[in-house]
Amino acid sequence: MQQAAAYVDSKQEFKRFLNIARGSLYELVTCIEIAADLTYINSNAKAEQRYLVHSLMRKITNLTRSLNAAKHKQARSAIRSS
Repeated sequence: MQQAAAYVDSKQEFKRFLNIARGSLYELVTCIEIAADLTYINSNAKAEQRYLVHSLMRKITNLTRSLNAAKHKQARSAIRSS
């Protein structure tokens, strides 16, 4: 039983990590905007960096959704078996 609880805790911690990573990416978008405004990067670099950041955001969002779907699937299976 302790292993199951540890698994749930680690899964929750991983989902929390993903949320923190998503927040960091939003901060990075702001840094990209500031760098462009100060002409540290040109518009092509800005567009490329924003594309990469948004690509990572989509991956994190999809992974989070996948984890949530698995959680709901497990809950439904547990209800059916009881």
